Amino acid sequence: MPQVFPDERGFFSESYNARDWKEALGFDERFLQDNHSYSKFGVIRGLHAQKGMGKLVSVLAGSIFDVAIDARLGSPTFGKWHGICISEEGAHVVYKCTSEYDQEKEFGVDPFDEQIGIVWPVVDKSKWVVSERDRKHPSLSTLNGVDK
Repeated sequence: MPQVFPDERGFFSESYNARDWKEALGFDERFLQDNHSYSKFGVIRGLHAQKGMGKLVSVLAGSIFDVAIDARLGSPTFGKWHGICISEEGAHVVYKCTSEYDQEKEFGVDPFDEQIGIVWPVVDKSKWVVSERDRKHPSLSTLNGVDK
């Protein structure tokens, strides 16, 4: 956990340190791209990912329900999920990514797939805001699996 240095102005805190990250993981990980998103209440982003991309997710403001899916066939955690749902009035999220965006390596799974069974925290379905692209993702059962 990073140290926080408060004073009358507010606070200062180191949010990322490569040495500490390496110590925690047991190996070096380079982050090549940062992404910042703002999402309104009820937004569901996902379920999508990019082959070979790791992410370190930080919520700068607001609150999210964060989920992940393991789409690797034969994996003991196959079918576990990742995506976010904004469960309060707006959230700023930063993603540190281990590779740059590559549309050819991107894939997705239907966020409402019954096989996965995610119980989204925004109960009123009329409040859900989902992109057309995310609504068109295939079910987990039709996905051929993903290599690392």
